[in-house]
Order: sequence, then C-alpha cells, then structure tokens
Amino acid sequence: MTPITALHTAARRYCRTRHDYYWNRHTTESHREQDEVARYIFLSGALLQIERHTPSDFATLAELQNALFDIAKDGDSDESRILRQYIINLSPSDLATIEPLPYRRILTPSEHTQIESQLKQRWGIDGHWHPFMGTEPPPDVLAFHTDFFDDQMAMILRTLLGANGVDRLLELRWSVACELDLALFNPRFESSGDSDILYGAGQEAFWTNSAYEFLVHASHESSITITGDWLLPAFEREVPQCRNHTYRGPIPTPDQRGTC
Repeated sequence: MTPITALHTAARRYCRTRHDYYWNRHTTESHREQDEVARYIFLSGALLQIERHTPSDFATLAELQNALFDIAKDGDSDESRILRQYIINLSPSDLATIEPLPYRRILTPSEHTQIESQLKQRWGIDGHWHPFMGTEPPPDVLAFHTDFFDDQMAMILRTLLGANGVDRLLELRWSVACELDLALFNPRFESSGDSDILYGAGQEAFWTNSAYEFLVHASHESSITITGDWLLPAFEREVPQCRNHTYRGPIPTPDQRGTC
C-alpha cells in the first residue's frame, strides 16, 4: 500500500468509526446530546466527500493532505478540528501499519444520472421495477421475498458474480450512487455494504456492473429481484427450487413467498 493509499484509507476508517460511535451513542436512551448529532452529521459528510475521491486522484501525499484539510474545514466544530489534527499527527510509521478497506467510490451526480438512464433503457426502470410493474415478471426475471432470499442466498449470488469475473459493482439509490468492491455487495433494502445508516441505506436499491449485464433490485416491500443472461441461469442451477419460492407479497408467510 502506497503512503497516499494508506492516508486515504486511514481517513475513511477514522470518519466511519467515529461516525458510528456517535450515532450509536445518540440512539441509546441514555445519550441524546445535541453535540453528538453535530458530530455524526459532520463525520458522515466528511466521509462521503473523502470517498468521492480515490488515491489515484492525487499525485503526492501533500496534495491528498491538503484535500483532506479542505474537507475538514467544511465544518466549524470541535470534530472538524480533531479530524485535522488526526491527519497532521499521522506519521510515516503510522501509515505503514494501515490495514486496507474494500473499495468504495461515491459517484458524481452526472454519473448517477447516466446510470439511471442506462437502467431505464436496458430494463425499463423508472423509479420502480418488478414485481411492482402491474404485470407478472417475464420468465427471465425472478423476484423473491427476503424471508427466502436470506444471507445464504446473498452469498450464493456474490459467489456467482465473483466466479464470472465481477469484482466491482454499481449500487444505485435515489440519494447516492457508488462503485464498490464485490465484498461490499449486500442485496438488502435496509443496508448498504456493512452500514445500515450511510450510503442511502433504507432506500430502493439497484446493483449492476459497468457493462449492465445483470440487475439485482431490493425494494421496501421485502423483495429481491434478479435478472441477467448468465446470472439468473447460474443462480437457478445453484438453487434449483427457487422458482417454487417466487414473490407474492410483502407480508411474511410460512412458505416464504409472502402475500398481500
């Protein structure tokens, strides 16, 4: 890991760790300090700004340090001063011990718009998708209730993507779009990667790759929908009974198909 990558990674981890700490404190009954709200709001904003960049955007360590100082200056709180001091205090020996993080880049508004346009052109998505189009999904699209499509099913899907050379995905939600490592692929409406707070967690979500070869959709109605010329047949080979468990509605049922 180069010093530039190490510093970028350290700043990401710092903001995420402190954000989650203050968020968790604030959401417990015993801690409802307004100061904590300001802290986690600042830290979430700083993290998203940092992740709009990748280490390759910077030619020198000093260039990245200056960019991080500018991000920290966006806040006039104690937390912004602590972030600046953290960056200053990181020594070369500190940077040499930084552990890597999975790749995540926050996409620009124009990239977000372009992905929306591609999804609409490729699969007819306009804010919603199967199984909520008013008609039965076509044979090459399968939707499941989240009771059936559990963590084991998500792991199967992740493994199939990796086996077919997919190492990064595009994740689209209405407020934010990301490019992320396959390791962060978590087909859930209520979370993004390992966070149930950041990155548009709790919003309708779509995942595809840069070639738009497949699509996975998670809705607020407890559904997971899959399509793709090679992905869906591969999933059916791994889960032969899956067509007996297709989605019927958001309300849980014993057969894991749901009902309205």
